[in-house]
Amino acid sequence: MKQKLLDVVIPIVGADIDTFKNSLPFIKRYLPVKNIILIGAYDVEEKVADLKGVTYVNEDELVPGLNLPSIKKIKKYISGTERRSGWYFQQFLKMGYARICKDDYYLIWDADTIPIKNIDFFDESGKPYLDYREYVKYDECFFRTQDLLFPDKYLHKQLKDSFICEHLLVNVTIMNELLDDLAANGAAGNDTFFENVMYVIPKDIINLSGFSEFETYAAYVLKKHGDTHTLRYWRNLRNAGIYIGRNTTEENVNWMSQMFDVISVEDFNPQWFVCKVFLALDKKHRIPFRIVYGVVQAMYKVIYDLRFKVRNILKK
Repeated sequence: MKQKLLDVVIPIVGADIDTFKNSLPFIKRYLPVKNIILIGAYDVEEKVADLKGVTYVNEDELVPGLNLPSIKKIKKYISGTERRSGWYFQQFLKMGYARICKDDYYLIWDADTIPIKNIDFFDESGKPYLDYREYVKYDECFFRTQDLLFPDKYLHKQLKDSFICEHLLVNVTIMNELLDDLAANGAAGNDTFFENVMYVIPKDIINLSGFSEFETYAAYVLKKHGDTHTLRYWRNLRNAGIYIGRNTTEENVNWMSQMFDVISVEDFNPQWFVCKVFLALDKKHRIPFRIVYGVVQAMYKVIYDLRFKVRNILKK
């Protein structure tokens, strides 16, 4: 079937514009784009003014009362620090776009995530995909908050898989229903959906990763609208930066597409020296990516486990 064109919605800060510019050609080539919407502060508007096919939306004009100072104020009241306020704020912006979207669906997309193949977001029958990846233990914080959003653990996680996939296809009607439900029935008893999220996040995880808009939306869909979506495994290499850095050449992208449909080039995953040397020696990619991936990923898992433990100690 012919794929629907979608608003691709990307909340962004000025410091990430260069990262977005690196992703932009691939987004235009491989995603079913109607409009590319960047949601950010005033400094973003000037930096993207010359980008064709990109529309700027002021982050303070999306949802009444939702702005970074308000989230900082709540966060400091709860935890004594404003740390991670911007991270929570961006999640609420992704959800809040449903309030102004005129279409039936929109696609949330992370600025550092690069599609490397054509990707459909609806199956042959027209059902939207709800994409998932394998669960890892680092996702547990999100699920604790989910249990607290509504009375009686209404959004308790039903599936073991994770729905944090650096993107989310959003049904506008369902998202607005979720936001209204959070505002009216949230366990914290406040007036807005974002307050009712912030005030239930356990204090011991609010300085870490205490909420996931992706997991919350997916849980709501599966609880109330499960028969309207098709589950699909999402093939994304989230730590692609350690392999290729920011060198998203056609050769590198085609090499990684042997295993993946999407890659993410995140700032906290710079290219490893061993991978830089390997690419210099094997410029034509004669060695299949799966072989390199098997070796490097085993090392990465050990390092990531250690980094995560240290992060938890430092941020609590």
